[in-house]
Amino acid sequence: CGRSEVQQHLTSCSCHTRTTTSIQQRAPATISPSNSKKSKNTKTTTTTMTGMIPADAVAVGFGAFLGALSRYQVGRMAAEWIATDPNRLGKLGGWHTAGINMGGSFLLGGITASPVVQAKPRFASMQGLSPRAKLMMGVGFCGSYTTFSTYSVDVVTWLQQGKTGKALSYVATNNIGGVVAAGGGMGF
Repeated sequence: CGRSEVQQHLTSCSCHTRTTTSIQQRAPATISPSNSKKSKNTKTTTTTMTGMIPADAVAVGFGAFLGALSRYQVGRMAAEWIATDPNRLGKLGGWHTAGINMGGSFLLGGITASPVVQAKPRFASMQGLSPRAKLMMGVGFCGSYTTFSTYSVDVVTWLQQGKTGKALSYVATNNIGGVVAAGGGMGF
């Protein structure tokens, strides 16, 4: 894997956002103004057409922005490092994705395992994460930081190149390593 292959790999990377049912999400309260009776105790929450509270959408988007930038930076640093000695380090091309996926799995495991708490006053001791913080860090950051699509493309590319052993070890590393890392993050 020379410099041009690493650069091609980075320019073809595409991250995806995945949701996980293990992240607890508040069910948005929706009241349709046209068919509801409002009283002093009725709370109206603005939702989008998909039922997401706008503040939650902003939190997910902000987390995704940071996750994508982090993913890009780690990939760029790995490519630059490999390019310093492509003869010796070239075989490592693409493996940074496995590290990203395992690190993201560990982080998501920790986020998932942390207790859900309601928002606290500033500077209060942390006893857990708010539902919105879980959305921002789990769905947003981890969803855009980890990269199943790049992992899939790497496997198919190596199979097409006849590098079956490399592809299979990569699959095992991502899948087994990701599950072990998630378990570690969850405290198992």
